[in-house]
Parts: sequence; C-alpha cells; structure tokens
Amino acid sequence: MGRKKAGNDRQILSAKHKVECNETKLICLADANPQKQGRLSPGYNLRVVDPSELRAINPDRIVILAWRYAEMIQQQHPEFAGKWLLPLPELVTK
Repeated sequence: MGRKKAGNDRQILSAKHKVECNETKLICLADANPQKQGRLSPGYNLRVVDPSELRAINPDRIVILAWRYAEMIQQQHPEFAGKWLLPLPELVTK
C-alpha cells in the first residue's frame, strides 16, 4: 500500500501543477472554509474535508501548499506524527 498524503490549499490547481502531484498521490484536500468542505476540487475530483478530519484519515504525510500559513497549520495539528511537506516556495520536509 502506498503512502497516504493529504493536501491543503485554496490555490490547489496551480500549485499541484508546480509540484507535479496528481489524484493518485493525494487522497484529499483540507480547507477550513466550510463552503468548500464536502465538495470535489475542480479538474482533480479530490474530496475537500475539514482539517479536523485529518486525524481520522491519518495520512503518512501532509503537503502544505499554503506555505504562508504553514506554521499556523502545523500548530493546529500537534498530534500529527507524520512528515510535513512544504513544496513552495522551496521544497522542505519536516
């Protein structure tokens, strides 16, 4: 079984092209905006979930595409024991 990854960003379309991700690598998107939750991302059909659902999904890695908010996102998930991937503006793994 491959690694499970969750992505996070409101500008997913352009960022996914930059980091060469596709729907076979990302399993869902997390977005705090309730209007986006429960929908599918355009063009990729990735399910958009509330960030609190990441605990149940238990991904091996979380890709933070909203790199400007990376520190805040990481602080909101102190229980996450996997790896954080920040591909923008430069690739960083924590």
